[in-house]
Amino acid sequence: MKLDGLMMTRQKFSKNIERVVKTKRISYLEAIIVVCEESGLEPEDVKKYISPAIRSKMEAEAIKLNLMKEKNRSIELQ
Repeated sequence: MKLDGLMMTRQKFSKNIERVVKTKRISYLEAIIVVCEESGLEPEDVKKYISPAIRSKMEAEAIKLNLMKEKNRSIELQ
């Protein structure tokens, strides 16, 4: 049995997110939900898989859509 195919890593998760964003032309947040559904992961459990690069891209999208206050421009993942 090959464990690499069964375990999700930060690198795999990031690659999957980038793939979904590019192919489906959706936001990073939406892509995270799609990858969770594809992988059988709960969205609440993926904080550890979100890389700093993906986090920055999500933050940029949130700022662009005015979803974040000017004073606090950081995403707090719970």
